[in-house]
Amino acid sequence: MRTDNGADGSGPYTLTRYTKDREAVLAPNERYQGAVRSTGRSISLRYYKNPAALQKAWKAKQIEVATRQLPPSVLVL
Repeated sequence: MRTDNGADGSGPYTLTRYTKDREAVLAPNERYQGAVRSTGRSISLRYYKNPAALQKAWKAKQIEVATRQLPPSVLVL
């Protein structure tokens, strides 16, 4: 854990792959020394062209978290 107030640009994850308008993949940063004890597994951030594509992926259970608002009718299982 850091003991000073310095910033070095490192965080609990590192960007390992990026495809514009499609996907960003983050992996746990093995060199991270901050307050987060365990980051777990890699994270894939996917970008959708429109709300309909996001809704389709949600209904197919390809998404665990969405940052855009989905209508209540879509969220009902």
